[in-house]
Amino acid sequence: LDLLSDGAVILADNVLKPGAPLYIWHLAKGKYHHCTAVSVREFLLQSEDWMVMGFHDASKPATPIPPPSLHRLAFESDAFRKRSMFDG
Repeated sequence: LDLLSDGAVILADNVLKPGAPLYIWHLAKGKYHHCTAVSVREFLLQSEDWMVMGFHDASKPATPIPPPSLHRLAFESDAFRKRSMFDG
């Protein structure tokens, strides 16, 4: 869709737990530069999580297709997220 302006800042939280492997792939391999992951402490749980940030670079090529193993990891992290929401 190309909705982002060149230089737009992309920031996401909760990418380690429960996980966002496809998002990290997209940020690391796509139209972004100066991508950074920052370790943060979750407020209530006091466990580690990550925030990731990057800057949109319209001049870079499109994101390559992720490997099948990354799709499987994304499926498993989504299943974990659903269980944590509904299993109390």
